[in-house]
Amino acid sequence: MKRGALILLLALLMSAVMPASAQDARFSFGVLASGRADDDALRNMLDRTAAANFAFVVAFGIRPSDAPCKDVAYQRRRHLFERSQHGLMPVPAGADWAACAGIDDPTDALARLTRIRELLFQGEFSFGATRLPLVRQSTEARFHNFTENMRWEIGNVMFATMNLPAPNNHFVMAAGRNGEFEDRLVANRAWLHRIFTQARLQDARAVVLFCEANPMARPAGARRDGFAEMRRYLRGHANEFKGKVLIVHAQPTSGAAPTITWQGNLGEIGLGRGWFGLRVDTGAAQMIVPLKRAERNQ
Repeated sequence: MKRGALILLLALLMSAVMPASAQDARFSFGVLASGRADDDALRNMLDRTAAANFAFVVAFGIRPSDAPCKDVAYQRRRHLFERSQHGLMPVPAGADWAACAGIDDPTDALARLTRIRELLFQGEFSFGATRLPLVRQSTEARFHNFTENMRWEIGNVMFATMNLPAPNNHFVMAAGRNGEFEDRLVANRAWLHRIFTQARLQDARAVVLFCEANPMARPAGARRDGFAEMRRYLRGHANEFKGKVLIVHAQPTSGAAPTITWQGNLGEIGLGRGWFGLRVDTGAAQMIVPLKRAERNQ
């Protein structure tokens, strides 16, 4: 058994027999910008993360920018995700569905999102050789369409994905065209409530959220901020949560290496391109830190 899979198995076994408050979780995980990579680059990133002994990997984006909005492009990526040596959870990006809207028919975006949900966001387990059990928002009848919103736990840390696409959360200025945005806003608000309610019940030390866009940043040049509500919800939940809350997104950040920017107990870190890893140690003063390049290759 690979070291990363063994670490994950031990963490899951510990969480099953011990209350979260009685243990400290220690592991690392990887994130990669799959949507900005062609197939060869994605294979290379999957091979490199396989050697890094991560507990799991989160992949931002599905369709490469030069691929058509056709099933074949998403199915090809599904096959690559399945060959991951770790449990792998994809996060949809705006380029996967919102950018597929036609000029005369913006409903194309919702049709493509529906198809992506059918192709890549089904079942109770992650992709990859180490299949992590997942809880999807779609298990709640009211939100049965939102299969892309997933959560899982390792030790005393809660992880979850949310569909928040760049650049402006798919907010459309044209009157009467925001049904998708409004429905997803309601679903994401309920999803956050469910995540943090469960985290408090389990006495989780940290909540880590994955989404393509950075909801804590105001979109440049937007007449209406599509993330205003989500930003308010996130800050409200973080204020009421006694642990750390980290948002991991796929937007470029300044500096040569990704760093976490904290405001109180709420932090954010951007991936941009390529991949990186983060170490979790809930017994340490710095609970979540990015791995240095040398540590990723150990």
